[in-house]
Amino acid sequence: MTGSTLDSFSSNHIWNVVRVDGKDYFVDCTWDGAEVETTYDYYLKGRNHFPGHTLDKKYEFLPIQNENMIR
Repeated sequence: MTGSTLDSFSSNHIWNVVRVDGKDYFVDCTWDGAEVETTYDYYLKGRNHFPGHTLDKKYEFLPIQNENMIR
């Protein structure tokens, strides 16, 4: 999916939506990936917990969960 981010570059950005147990969540492998250590700050997140990301209007209808997936 596409959208924009509120990072220092205010750039166009791409991230993923994944379905787990019939529910959709956001995953941003770019922001979680790192050369030194991988984080999970943007892994299986709901709409209410995905800071700095704004969806393009054509994706606003997707049934993304509001809450994070509990692992």
